[in-house]
Amino acid sequence: MAWAGDADDGLREPITAQVRALPVPTLAPGQAGELSLLLLEAPERELPLLTRVQPSELDLIDNRLGWSAVVDPLAVQPRLRVPIKAPTVPGAYEIRATVDYFVCGEQWCRAKHGELRWELVVADPDEGATPD
Repeated sequence: MAWAGDADDGLREPITAQVRALPVPTLAPGQAGELSLLLLEAPERELPLLTRVQPSELDLIDNRLGWSAVVDPLAVQPRLRVPIKAPTVPGAYEIRATVDYFVCGEQWCRAKHGELRWELVVADPDEGATPD
């Protein structure tokens, strides 16, 4: 099987992945939620899929996720779910992640690499409430 990037120089640079970070709803301080990302192409299910969430103020069970994080492994465009717990301090937080997977044809496989970013807003549910 040929790998994309196979050449005399031996380089195997990954190709930019086709992924999308789905919007995150506003969470209350300490509330459980999830980050979702959508793979816009069908990855090779027999090869590794790795998502890494960069360290941040979020409380993560695991920052390295694979096929077990895929909601529907048979979907043409699989969605990965990353469980999170919002920080206890209200504010806007940026979360970054990378995803690596392979796309294969009959005679070749290509490594794909993508970078994602979510904006998480943590707001006190009592904020903005008017007194009775």
